[in-house]
Amino acid sequence: MLSEHEMHEGEMRDCQLVEWVRANQATAAIK
Repeated sequence: MLSEHEMHEGEMRDCQLVEWVRANQATAAIK
């Protein structure tokens, strides 16, 4: 079982990944 801290770290990474993918898609749409 993951500790609360580890789960939070994972959520932060997921959020950053989602933001990164959105930014990439926006950039691709502009090009």
